[in-house]
Amino acid sequence: MRAGSLELVPKVAEGDLKRTARHQELGMVTLGEMLHQWAGHDLMHTSRGREAILQPFIDGCGPWKVYFSDHAVPPSSPGER
Repeated sequence: MRAGSLELVPKVAEGDLKRTARHQELGMVTLGEMLHQWAGHDLMHTSRGREAILQPFIDGCGPWKVYFSDHAVPPSSPGER
């Protein structure tokens, strides 16, 4: 399904971005908004993956750990995230 959707993206014209559809939870949304959400969603997963990969290195860097305070993710409880 994703591959099919990706094939359609290059065919979207500027005027198509204002086309609307009813989302079951959000009400009326535009195609442009949906494409932004799609890209943002994928980037969110990329960011979370980077955070996960980084954590063991932060934990093991000893006195330099303070320099990573903006990137450290506290351990989550089971069922979170």
